[in-house]
Amino acid sequence: MTEFASPSSSQLGATGLRVWRVIAAFGFLATSVATHWPKLVFGPEAPSDKILHAAAFGVLTFLLWRTRWIGSVWVLALTMVVYAAIDESTQSLPWIQRHTSLDDYYADVIGISLAVLLIWKQPARRESKLSRMRAALTDAAEREMFCRPFTWIAIATSAALAVLVGVPLTVVFGKFVLFDEHPLQTAFISGFFFAVVGIALTWRSALRAAVLRVTRERMCFRCGQHIVDDKIAVGGSCIQCGEMWRHTQWVRPSSHYGSFRIRPSRRTFVYAGIAVAFAFLVPRLFLSLGVFLWSVQSPSMQDLQDLITYSIAIAALVLVRRSFLLDQLIAREKEGSFCQGCGHNLQGVIPSREVGICPECEAEFVSIKA
Repeated sequence: MTEFASPSSSQLGATGLRVWRVIAAFGFLATSVATHWPKLVFGPEAPSDKILHAAAFGVLTFLLWRTRWIGSVWVLALTMVVYAAIDESTQSLPWIQRHTSLDDYYADVIGISLAVLLIWKQPARRESKLSRMRAALTDAAEREMFCRPFTWIAIATSAALAVLVGVPLTVVFGKFVLFDEHPLQTAFISGFFFAVVGIALTWRSALRAAVLRVTRERMCFRCGQHIVDDKIAVGGSCIQCGEMWRHTQWVRPSSHYGSFRIRPSRRTFVYAGIAVAFAFLVPRLFLSLGVFLWSVQSPSMQDLQDLITYSIAIAALVLVRRSFLLDQLIAREKEGSFCQGCGHNLQGVIPSREVGICPECEAEFVSIKA
């Protein structure tokens, strides 16, 4: 076992992991029943089935990832694409009384691709001990967070409140300002969007609180045992599971968010411009040239065109977000050499047992020699 490893099969977070697996199993079951229900037909006022397909398979991809049954994001993508093909092809069985649609499969793959794009983490520029330690701390805090029933209640409540507030405002705005002709579809898309935003904000807030608990209580990253004795040189091992630890692994990154840490690079602004172009210009370019799906004007193709337009906008935003995360990663790589709060050069500051205090802003920093 490596020094800062946080194994996915650990005891810490086992309760939360079981909950994720139950939710994933229910999600796959519900989706299979919906896609194979005999003669299931949506009315003209219902949201586009292409958007429903993309949303359902995007959520299933995320749930399967959270179960930790699959460790590689690429294997996850391949598994879901194969599952979508099986799900769609079996709908043409005689007793199902439905038909296989290639357009629906395209929508499934688009939803899977967007989920994989959001799941895919920014690759580390180098595997330093400090970066692995920070990753292990975040992972342990997240697993501890989902052990608590209150986390699930808070996430569900935030999603419900976001939907209750956001959907009526969006529908009213679309009806009276944009003269929207499909209010139910608008309600579904806005509801999905606001639910995701509410979940994401609550998730980040709960994760910050979990990091505080793990660091304050000095919990073992594997089993959750509280480590009391931190006076043995720089580390030791858990008395319950034997996991190796350092006392510096419970030192949180600086809580200061100064310009040194979050300053966007020029590359981020360039990517933001590309994002705007992709989100607004590319679909219109396809429409003007009459290429690919934009040359077909059937209702099914129109729905798929709308879905692709939404997907391009989402992918463009993810591109900007990934660039900004890369800027933060580059800044974090300098931790121990430059203060994460103010950017002060720490080369001359001698840490005590690998933990030091910035003389400028008094933020804690960790300096682990390779």
